[in-house]
Amino acid sequence: MEDTERISGKKIFAILEKLKQDHTILNIHVMGTNFDGLTIVLGLSDTENRGFFIDYPGSAGSVAPVAEGKKCYFQFSDGEKIQYSFKTTITRIIGRRIKFRFPEFIERAQRRNSFRVPVPSGVRLSCKCADNQMTFPVINVSEGGILIDADLNRYNKDILFKGKKYSAISLLFDEEETPVNIKIGSAEIVRMAKHVETGKMDFGLKILEIKKDDQNELKKFIYYCQRRVLKERGGFDE
Repeated sequence: MEDTERISGKKIFAILEKLKQDHTILNIHVMGTNFDGLTIVLGLSDTENRGFFIDYPGSAGSVAPVAEGKKCYFQFSDGEKIQYSFKTTITRIIGRRIKFRFPEFIERAQRRNSFRVPVPSGVRLSCKCADNQMTFPVINVSEGGILIDADLNRYNKDILFKGKKYSAISLLFDEEETPVNIKIGSAEIVRMAKHVETGKMDFGLKILEIKKDDQNELKKFIYYCQRRVLKERGGFDE
């Protein structure tokens, strides 16, 4: 991924307090399980029993495997699209409120970017152009766009060109316990790069329209892909 800096001390409290005030959505991964969910910070305690509270991340038909002593991995981005992450442990569960220790440190990306992350093999993009339903392999994703791979021998210039817009788009992945099917209202090709050896081209699509629920699902999928990359590089230990 990219270089990160570690934030510690009183700055951790300040970051978590801002997350609470802004109602920022965090992705939570219960380590040692396949569970991912979304949550917000509900409150902080800086007295004898120091820590912070989050809302229960489970939803209808999805039970979060939380318990005291469980380790969890959090990821979120700020208003400048800078990425943050940290690990910590559950200390108490009170109804829908889950209390955690303050993390030892929070990692922050050193620079702002679109946070493109490689996707597993098998992820594809399905979209509609006129009466044609097309499917392309996906190379990487970000909150604002998707990079796809296309064989120019299969499609003409009326279908794939810079400035072309598509609708009825789905980001699909069938090989996980929880399949991915994220709906995107519309997207536009904003850049192209040709591979001379293969005759294929990469097309960068900018997401133009996406509903809030699907945007949240896209964030969850991006965080999932990020953890896969970190595991492959030995930087994420369940």
